[in-house]
Amino acid sequence: MRETGVIESFDFRAGAGVIRLDDGRTLAFDEGVCAFKPFVHLRVIVEQEGERAIAVRLGPDAFERWDEINARRNREALEERERRRAEEPRRSWQPVNRDTLERPWSCDPELEARLEADPDDDGALEVYADLLQQRGERVGELIMVERMLPHSPHDARESLDEQRYELRNEVFGELEDHDHCLRLRWHDGLVRSVDVFVSRHALEGAALDPLARLLSHPAGRFVRGLSVAFEEDDDVIPDLGEILDLLQRARWLRSTLRSLVLGDPAWSVFSFAHRPPAYGSLAALEALTITGAPLELGVIELPRLRRLDVQSHGLTAANLAAIVRAAGRSALERLTIGFGTGEAVEGESVVADLEHLLPLLESPPPALTALGLCNAPFADALCEVLPRTPMAAAVAELDLSGGAMTDTGAHRLVARAAQLRHLERLSVESNLLSEEGVAALARIGCQVRADGQRRDAEGSVEIQPPW
Repeated sequence: MRETGVIESFDFRAGAGVIRLDDGRTLAFDEGVCAFKPFVHLRVIVEQEGERAIAVRLGPDAFERWDEINARRNREALEERERRRAEEPRRSWQPVNRDTLERPWSCDPELEARLEADPDDDGALEVYADLLQQRGERVGELIMVERMLPHSPHDARESLDEQRYELRNEVFGELEDHDHCLRLRWHDGLVRSVDVFVSRHALEGAALDPLARLLSHPAGRFVRGLSVAFEEDDDVIPDLGEILDLLQRARWLRSTLRSLVLGDPAWSVFSFAHRPPAYGSLAALEALTITGAPLELGVIELPRLRRLDVQSHGLTAANLAAIVRAAGRSALERLTIGFGTGEAVEGESVVADLEHLLPLLESPPPALTALGLCNAPFADALCEVLPRTPMAAAVAELDLSGGAMTDTGAHRLVARAAQLRHLERLSVESNLLSEEGVAALARIGCQVRADGQRRDAEGSVEIQPPW
């Protein structure tokens, strides 16, 4: 027997739901009889056998009731939001207490652990969305809409896309006046990564509240990537202490955050000269980028780290030693170090040089395949030493860009081409090479990138900081 009806309820944890037929009767069904995601309010065609459905298909007007209900919900939510703002005009802008940052609602430790390990776990994500909807959290509905889009008929996608836009605005409506601070990347209704752009005055008052609100919201519960950059200011280099404190208090990031970028070499630098990051609160990190001047890296304990990029105007010997120790205690596959030519912290520390780099070259991390030793004033000496070390046979990619390499360094590499036979790619961009020096490097036998050499018409040179 074939009948039509509307999906009245569905429990993603149990994989079963109820259809209300057009004549008022109800019919139980299992997810296995559907050829689509069985979201509530969809109109369906049902083939039944006894009191159970044996096949459920989308009806030709499948999204009619869905669109009607969600249009009404969106109108009601907008009216309620405007009413609250009229009654309490500053409600959305009250400062967040970052000292006691609240953890997002916790539903089920086992379910959360599955999503922390794999936010694309379909079954866990659908159960999470279902539980959020039961609590009245609109982000649960947003997850459902996001997941429906790829499986929806073409004529229904425009309506769903509009609904997704409205839900996103509603979920983070309270941040709309701060959208210049945050750039969110969404996936399946959750924020997958966030870029934070902080003005020169951002560490004053409640300027970090948008990030705090996001981290304590169910939609930001499983953030995987975070990037922080500061507005450039020639007079002030901001200290990142408050950002680091905020990340430490958001303890749930320990098991979710995979990528962290502090500072943007193309835009800004910052300082944490007197307080290194609390790496223990970032134990799941797989990629870490730090651009700063001055820096105090401290002891980097990140056993799952696969990619590390540190750029400094004047990298100290102590910081280089911290990088070398971290490389030996992690699963690093890619490592980039920017040395710079500025003074060390307050002129009191020793600037790193080739001697301090030797322990890394002599004992490369087992999984390392790509190494960058950039902006190095000792590049020519490095070209003499590196091919003689185990590092030469360990990496397939070598980046020596931005340094003080001259034709002398290039010829030293060519003379040791046999030891560099494992190289597949070599970058010597933005060095001090002549056309003859660049041409000589082709004899190494790998792909060479050598754009942007910095020698001017009179032969004078200047090493630039990495940013």
